[in-house]
Amino acid sequence: NTLTVGVISGLGRSLRGPASSQGGRFAITNIIQTDAAINPGNSGGPLMNIRGEVIGVNTAIRSASGVFEGIGYAVPANAVARVVPALIRDGRYQHPWLGVGMRDVDPLLARRFDLAAQQGVLITNVQPGSPAEAAGLRAGTETGDYGGAPVVYGGDIVTAFNGEPVRSGDELVGFLEEQGEVGQQITLTVVRDKEKVDLVATLGSRPEQ
Repeated sequence: NTLTVGVISGLGRSLRGPASSQGGRFAITNIIQTDAAINPGNSGGPLMNIRGEVIGVNTAIRSASGVFEGIGYAVPANAVARVVPALIRDGRYQHPWLGVGMRDVDPLLARRFDLAAQQGVLITNVQPGSPAEAAGLRAGTETGDYGGAPVVYGGDIVTAFNGEPVRSGDELVGFLEEQGEVGQQITLTVVRDKEKVDLVATLGSRPEQ
């Protein structure tokens, strides 16, 4: 058996998964970042605090070479506790799914494109047949340049999830994963044409990757 030691160097990190069958990339949010070495032999093993309590499951590293370079990631124990019972019972876990592409809104982006909200999540794409489409979420239809890269704008800006402020796409995904369930109705507050609108969406099951 091998034990490595390190510190928690960050919380609330995000990892991008492989491309899905729908063409997008799903994110794993609220990840724990650590400098404790993660290698093939201990990936999937527990991350423990100084009291010996399991606080996460070691999952991935950030490395250009494939060898540990000082940054590792673990899925928090509360996320594992939420998912594992379904894996044991059904062999799979149904992630709640909305079906949108999005981009974070910050004051600079808002100023550049004269957006009606200074923070939130700009909807850039709505997938056909998705819960987002059924709820009436609108994607941007205009394209502009921002820092040398194209930006789709003009769509809804999500500013709250069930009344809780949304400041980033990772935060919205975190709300979906931690508070949402397949078949559950949620309320999204969006800014549309400079007015706030509440939309009700029924969450679907995320497509297989």
